[in-house]
Amino acid sequence: MKKILLVTLEYPPQKGGVASYYSGLTQMLEKQGYMINVISQKLLYNWFWPRWLKTYFTLRTATAKDKPDIIFVGQVLPLGTAAYLLRKRVPYVIFAHGMDMLMAQKSWRKQWLVKKILTNAKFVVVNSKYTKQQVERFKIQNPKSKIIVVYPCPLLAPNISSQDVESLRQKLGLAGKQIVLTLGRVVERKGHDLVIKALPEILKHFPNIVYVIAGTGPNLIKLNKLVEDLKISSAVRFVGPISDEERGVYYNLCDIFVMPSRQIGPVRGPRLWRGNRPRRLASNGIGPDVEGFGLAFLEAAQYGKPSLGGKSGGVPEAILDSQTGILVDPQDSSAFSRAVVQLLRDNILRDELGKNAKARVIHEFTWDKQVQKILTVLQ
Repeated sequence: MKKILLVTLEYPPQKGGVASYYSGLTQMLEKQGYMINVISQKLLYNWFWPRWLKTYFTLRTATAKDKPDIIFVGQVLPLGTAAYLLRKRVPYVIFAHGMDMLMAQKSWRKQWLVKKILTNAKFVVVNSKYTKQQVERFKIQNPKSKIIVVYPCPLLAPNISSQDVESLRQKLGLAGKQIVLTLGRVVERKGHDLVIKALPEILKHFPNIVYVIAGTGPNLIKLNKLVEDLKISSAVRFVGPISDEERGVYYNLCDIFVMPSRQIGPVRGPRLWRGNRPRRLASNGIGPDVEGFGLAFLEAAQYGKPSLGGKSGGVPEAILDSQTGILVDPQDSSAFSRAVVQLLRDNILRDELGKNAKARVIHEFTWDKQVQKILTVLQ
């Protein structure tokens, strides 16, 4: 039985797409006969400097004791540094999710270090073709043979009772309402504010619409103030954090799932060293915070719900425009409001997009299918 040591900053019971990604991945690898040992470094590295040093000693002890065949590294920085220093003892694999690659472009030192870490990895796993493009910008050796795309897959229970859905509807006071939902971390890149700004126009066409925001995060105060300024408090529900068991009920409750994600904080692009002079890679306008894929879109699709997302980052891989949902310019509130009105007005289109989305998840986004890509290169 082969042994895998996964070291990551995010893993259940932590919430979020990255934690869910590693949970699904490890569960499926264990079903394939691999022994997985998980080390979560979230609480260990925050107070230690340099950040990777604590991880280095933790990994060195774990590899000596458990003798894993390979190390899976959940975040290229700071965890990848420790794995790189131990590369002669145990080979390692780097996992990338989008924003981590962009954050690595903020300084020459990080760019130089990340290139070394990526180049010496056995292979690199990315969560989307978009993230693959960001990895390729570091010009690692033989990039096509070293990078594989392993998409996130939803892990929610597929069956939700109508009684649970109706109970939630009554609890939130949503009887007779049409519902658009955003579920996830309340951060700027998710585009909650764009939805709120579009609501006054949408309300002209559908006065019974309610925007439900599930989740918590640093942007909540700002969003509450925006709702008050626009005087649309009756059309918005902030429900706070919800459990994994509740997620499926919320998806079933909504008519449309919306998350117009956008790029935040553009940077010029990385500089890498060539000889004694720095060389800047061509800028593509990418910022240090972006949606690498968007697991929530697949979770909504699992329940037959169409999604409306922002045309940025890896979102166009999660939503097929005009097939499983609609993509809009995440900076254009007018375009967003028109798309919502179109979907609410056209029941046939909404149902068709939802059915297509569900069928796509069933056929493409299952862990037994995605993990085969990793097994091929591990064997």
